[in-house]
Amino acid sequence: MTMKHLAHAAIAATLAAAAPGAHAQPWRGEPLEAAAPFEGLATRAKAAMNADPSTALAHARDALAAARRARLADQAIQEATARWLMGEALIRLNRPGEAGPLVEHALAAVAPAQPGSELHGRLLMTRASVLADRGRTAAAHEGFRAAYRVFLALEDRRGQAMALQNIGSIHQDAGDYARVLDSYEAAARLYPDDPTLLVAAHNNRAIALKALGRYAEAEAAFREALQVSRTLASPVLEARIRTNMAAAEVLAGDFAAAEANIAEGLRITERDPAAAEWRAFLFGVAAQAALKQGDLQRASALLDRTFEGVDPQRSHMAYRDFHRTASEVYGQLRDGRRAQIHRVALRRLDGQGSQLASR
Repeated sequence: MTMKHLAHAAIAATLAAAAPGAHAQPWRGEPLEAAAPFEGLATRAKAAMNADPSTALAHARDALAAARRARLADQAIQEATARWLMGEALIRLNRPGEAGPLVEHALAAVAPAQPGSELHGRLLMTRASVLADRGRTAAAHEGFRAAYRVFLALEDRRGQAMALQNIGSIHQDAGDYARVLDSYEAAARLYPDDPTLLVAAHNNRAIALKALGRYAEAEAAFREALQVSRTLASPVLEARIRTNMAAAEVLAGDFAAAEANIAEGLRITERDPAAAEWRAFLFGVAAQAALKQGDLQRASALLDRTFEGVDPQRSHMAYRDFHRTASEVYGQLRDGRRAQIHRVALRRLDGQGSQLASR
């Protein structure tokens, strides 16, 4: 399972200390205090983004409304900032389809007005995250590279590190794990002290190590990611990391440890609504464990919960390994129709992942 989209904005793209465009000038002599509602709401959205993306989304929506009401001279930039924040929150909530139009709308305003700005770079990176979730690997790779060039010109080392981590995640989709590890090492050299970037580095290094069959090293890296995530007090991050760790433990045959991480992950999603979107993936890993242990009926029931409400013709990259699991389970159960549905979905996602590798 490739939950590496933790790096695609979900972990790595933490936000700058001030919203781009927040320090606006009044519209036709309007008092400067008119900008305060937008600034405060944008700040609250950023503060909640990693730990509680649902709350961040609500604040970002309110920021958009405040920008419209205030009618400041750079209203279009403030609205674009709010839409960017909404897109970031939606990606963290596994709703990239909703994020896409918001980000495109924001980019259409910012690219001609502030080309090469910090906001432009962050929007390029968020759009690339949406493309990655849709399986448009080559386009996502180019988007992250474009963002990296913006941050390089701005001498923004943190932005460069974020872009490099996301580029590493794209190489992960392509199965180029040597480049994954190189990208994360380069990012760590550029900006070693940010705990949110450190979580992403440990998590995605672990996923690459898992793919290389180096399970003990992968589990150690996941434990490091989990330890750092606790300093951020983010149930969402902890649920994601436990999902990844359990997947590695299933592959290593450590089913007791995997079941413990799945159970704790599910408890987190029950306690915290912001983490609820990760229940499907936890059920998916539990299905993988059941398959490995020969319990096909339990695996089938868990897969029903994994794919509940998911269109197999439109599923994104995070479901790729679960489609593989489903095709195996239903094939062994002699349910040819459902096995074929998931084989087709798997071929589609594998093809998207190979775009970059073939270039």
